[in-house]
Amino acid sequence: VSVFHWRAGDSIPYGTPEHANAYGPHDGMIKSAQTLFGTIDFLGFPQRYALIEAAQASGTAEFALALDTPVPVPGGMTTMGELKAGDKVYDENGLVQDVIQAHDVHCDEPCYRLVFSDGTEIIADAQHKWQTRANQKSKADRSQFTAMWTTEQIAGSLWRKHAIPVAPAPDGPEADLPADPYWFGLWLGDGSRQSGAVTMLVADAEEVARYLDNAVITEYGSTPNMRSIRIDGFHGVMHRLGLHKAKCIPEEYFHGSAKQRLALLQGLMDADGAVHAKGCVILGLSDKLLMDQVRRLVNGLGMVAPKLSLCPGGRPVTGASAGKGYISRDSWKLTWNAPDLMFRLRRKAERQRTDFASSKIIGWRYIRSCKPVESVLVRCITVSGPSHLFLVTEAMIATRNSDFDDQQPDAFITDDQGRTSGLRQGPGELWTLRAQSVGQFTPADPSGFIKVWDQCVQAISVTTGTPFRFFSDPG
Repeated sequence: VSVFHWRAGDSIPYGTPEHANAYGPHDGMIKSAQTLFGTIDFLGFPQRYALIEAAQASGTAEFALALDTPVPVPGGMTTMGELKAGDKVYDENGLVQDVIQAHDVHCDEPCYRLVFSDGTEIIADAQHKWQTRANQKSKADRSQFTAMWTTEQIAGSLWRKHAIPVAPAPDGPEADLPADPYWFGLWLGDGSRQSGAVTMLVADAEEVARYLDNAVITEYGSTPNMRSIRIDGFHGVMHRLGLHKAKCIPEEYFHGSAKQRLALLQGLMDADGAVHAKGCVILGLSDKLLMDQVRRLVNGLGMVAPKLSLCPGGRPVTGASAGKGYISRDSWKLTWNAPDLMFRLRRKAERQRTDFASSKIIGWRYIRSCKPVESVLVRCITVSGPSHLFLVTEAMIATRNSDFDDQQPDAFITDDQGRTSGLRQGPGELWTLRAQSVGQFTPADPSGFIKVWDQCVQAISVTTGTPFRFFSDPG
């Protein structure tokens, strides 16, 4: 019987010629494994193989995050410490998944702080798993592969430039919002907290009015090239939400449909955004709190919002407007590559570049640092969904859930015609593994053998008298 050693997330069994260039460092403490039985021809039976995911006992396969790690959920944000069975989370495709189990809190676990290219920080234990795209072992080989890595492994292989794909924007039904999101974005950028009106250039005002219902355009004092835009009823909405005191994005706007969230951002960009000479988009605001909310909005739309840049006040205006005055106060700038149009105004949209599909930067967050930190309280969850990935932080970074499962694992037996049938593990049917303990198995049925650890393979071989060819990691 040829036994091929597989790890969760691997696409090629160990022992094949491709193995030398396909895998990262082997971790003997991997707590979840998959086993492929191939080229079985026992006593004339046709070739079959069993693909089995082995569950572990409680506490042996938990991949934990700090309790204060933010977790996006439908309708809001929560934390790892607050999640419970039955809650909903998002997977790496922006789809809603169930929390099957919220596991016990652990202390004194070795912990690391991961810092991503956009400044996001996450504290995870050493055995927490991440599915990343990484460079091959050879520095001369610039090809990349996707595999599952523990935090500890990532810390020792940062030169591989680990990257996690950006999750697409979660979507849902349109929300009943207090004001049109596009208009609200315009007001956040160029609106008055006293009157509720937005002041714009004449041509811009006439163009944006076409995207709004019940927009009223009036002259703006004695300035001939400016116009004031108002929406009936918005002044009352503004006061009811307390926005006349300070501008901010109410929480409900973060949980509208993807179309509504994009409209809000487009309104803000039409008012205060610009396009860089290289085609990326720029937004500058003096309100740090509002700017942090904009970063959250950008991340939630399936883009990467990098760290803010501080533009100190009290200095002369430079660039195209040099000599036209001073910057009176500090402002904050956000610059990012957007694959979709961030503007509705034609004069801005025509300058924006959206063809970033081949870029190595857009669509990925890179792990820049992974260093040990003082241990903190951590816990893990188990989620539904085939990938077992879920999103964490406002940046919506995909990470792996626990492999713990109170249920016995299923085996899927596939014949040489590709026909698959399920087989429930049990005495006399399939060798049972719970926390490396040996259960019962049928020596006459090679498809009933399963191994996770090297010593388990050796034990089966000795017990059954069956010869095994075992391919272990040459590294």
